[in-house]
Amino acid sequence: MTKMKPFFLFLIIVLFLSGCSQVHTDNPQKVFRYWTHIPLPNSRVEVLKGRYWQSGHFTSEYEAYLLIVAPEEWRNELIELNGLFVDTATWYCPKDVPDWFSPPGTFIQYQSPHNSQFRFWMQQNADTIYIYDLQL
Repeated sequence: MTKMKPFFLFLIIVLFLSGCSQVHTDNPQKVFRYWTHIPLPNSRVEVLKGRYWQSGHFTSEYEAYLLIVAPEEWRNELIELNGLFVDTATWYCPKDVPDWFSPPGTFIQYQSPHNSQFRFWMQQNADTIYIYDLQL
């Protein structure tokens, strides 16, 4: 019986550590899937660029950057479902922002009432949008 204790202890440690690996990807399709937890819709959304990081902790901390081309219907649905509102405050980008992530000043900035770290930028009458989301 005493020989089984080290085996079970080893098994518990391996299981615990294997569940604590962080995720980091710059693959646009994977970024979208990690961020939404759904596969990329075939014809409605095109993800041009993305970066995603998720901590290895069980608390689901993550940071996502996306550059997307999406039809007006999809953009409006995102705004409505998340209760986003126009935000005129200055957004200070994080230090490690990707080089390609630079929403132009002409884009309208939206924010979530539920998550002060979620930002969404879109240009009126255009399909390109930028998304930033941080969950700590």
